[in-house]
Amino acid sequence: MRYITVEREPLETLIAEWTHRGDQLTLLSVLLARARNQLAETPEYYPGERRCSPLSEGPQASSTRELDAAIRESATAIARHRHWVRSAFASQFKQILRSAIRDVGVRTTDAVLAGKIELANRIESDRQTVRAIIGVIDASLNRMLKDDLTAAVKSETQK
Repeated sequence: MRYITVEREPLETLIAEWTHRGDQLTLLSVLLARARNQLAETPEYYPGERRCSPLSEGPQASSTRELDAAIRESATAIARHRHWVRSAFASQFKQILRSAIRDVGVRTTDAVLAGKIELANRIESDRQTVRAIIGVIDASLNRMLKDDLTAAVKSETQK
């Protein structure tokens, strides 16, 4: 007899979808930093004067400073958005687990009514384990948000 049934395919699809969303957010951050670094490494050329100048003099320097500011200012927003993405994923994941908890509750009741108290206790123990997993998911999300915000603030103050 199976105690908890959670279909694997919907979970794998859910994980893949939300991983892709997180990857897109990471890509945005990487592209901003890459654009800034490439701009900083490229000498600015003035066609009328036939010379290249250091980055600190021209419009390119202004663009680099603007990218630096955007990267710094977006760090906290990106951390919060990343948390939102994780929270939305966790919400869907926890809904699947809550469905399993309800199913296990029905099986526990059936076992009690059938006089199988030992089985009912084991099933109930499994249900409590799934509830504990939901608590761990919530605690992990809160910890990740705190870590992301700490890192964002640190990166903002270092630049």
